[in-house]
Amino acid sequence: MIPSRRIALAALIVLMAAVALPAGAATDAFTVMLSVNEGLRAQGMDYMLQQIDYLGREGGRASERYFQKEFRWVAGDPRRGSTGPGLDFLFDLSWQSEAGSGVPADALGLTLSRALGTWGREKCMRHVALTEVPYAGGDVTVFDAMVGAGGFGDPFAADTVVAGFPRGLEAVFGPDTLAFAVTFVFVGADGQPTDIDGDKHLDTALSEVYLNPAFDWTLAADGSGYDLETVLLHEVGHALGLGHFGPPPEAVMGPAYRGVVRRLEAIDRAAICLVHGRN
Repeated sequence: MIPSRRIALAALIVLMAAVALPAGAATDAFTVMLSVNEGLRAQGMDYMLQQIDYLGREGGRASERYFQKEFRWVAGDPRRGSTGPGLDFLFDLSWQSEAGSGVPADALGLTLSRALGTWGREKCMRHVALTEVPYAGGDVTVFDAMVGAGGFGDPFAADTVVAGFPRGLEAVFGPDTLAFAVTFVFVGADGQPTDIDGDKHLDTALSEVYLNPAFDWTLAADGSGYDLETVLLHEVGHALGLGHFGPPPEAVMGPAYRGVVRRLEAIDRAAICLVHGRN
């Protein structure tokens, strides 16, 4: 983490109190976003929550956006310590302490690697290295802290962090949510989102993925539980900048779990080219 980040993080740990969510927040994601952004703004953070994407075991709400504008990663953005077009991913292995017994701890990282490899093999992604950062311990998430369900960790441990779904978050997002992704964008001194590369998109700061440990997760492809690789493939798509679509047609990036799906559909491949193919 770059020095300015260490200073900001230390200040936040000392000063921050968990944001108190209003009653009814479990069914009002935009209220959650307002509360999170109020807390970040009060602490002088240079990023804000822009989008929440849900993956349910059945149909239901799909996403909530703060600003109705697209966002993209900025290659080599010094604000997040980036030096090139690649993106880093980290799996917080402490999730295993809450996950079901069907997910061996030594397989979690390999499962994320397979999901990264599936996206990374697409021709439009050849210039974007997707790298897995080893988990070294400690708290590496911030969203859970901002809703009073965890501690405030290092927001720039990786571009995207995959973590457990703290029990306190079930009250916020409901029992039918398998996983959700949150995306933050950078803001300037005026508190407004930035576009430092002039591409007419907001600048992505970081993303976090939360997996619900209450479900029966599995690495098997026999339909006996909820396939972790399928869900990670979907959530990595969000981290790369894709939203939900379909069905129809069927797609990895559909808003509901539809069984084991470990390969991209044509619409997924077309969408990733729209986001990354021109860069």
